[in-house]
Amino acid sequence: MKIRKKAFSLIEMMMVILIIGILMVGFLMSPILRSIAAAKVRRSEAEKSTIAAAVRNYRYEYGQWPCIGTDTVSVTIFGASPPHMNADIIKCLTNKTTNPKDIRFINTTEYTPDPTNNNLLNPVNLAPYTIIIDAGNDKVSVN
Repeated sequence: MKIRKKAFSLIEMMMVILIIGILMVGFLMSPILRSIAAAKVRRSEAEKSTIAAAVRNYRYEYGQWPCIGTDTVSVTIFGASPPHMNADIIKCLTNKTTNPKDIRFINTTEYTPDPTNNNLLNPVNLAPYTIIIDAGNDKVSVN
């Protein structure tokens, strides 16, 4: 006489739950990863505008660009090549020697630091921000 199974065994139920769990993780990971990437892009854009605003505020407060020491048109582009110059600009915004009024133009603890040259890193590609000061047109951009 044969005995028929009327229910699933515990192992079979656990396997079904495991398969469903793996499928759910697979379906949910794509939107989660996309939202993390989008958040990094938004953070990067916010950091760029904050850095540019800090450089402009320094200019308006002291009448010269940070670490350039001049207000003439002869300095047109600064910070586009050597990354250490960008670190110097950030240092000028926070250093008491170049910032005698000790105004907190930027809080660097909120940014991703570059341990090699004290620069600030873009959270999207972990490359240093490039600060471009166009003294002739009185503009600042951060890439």
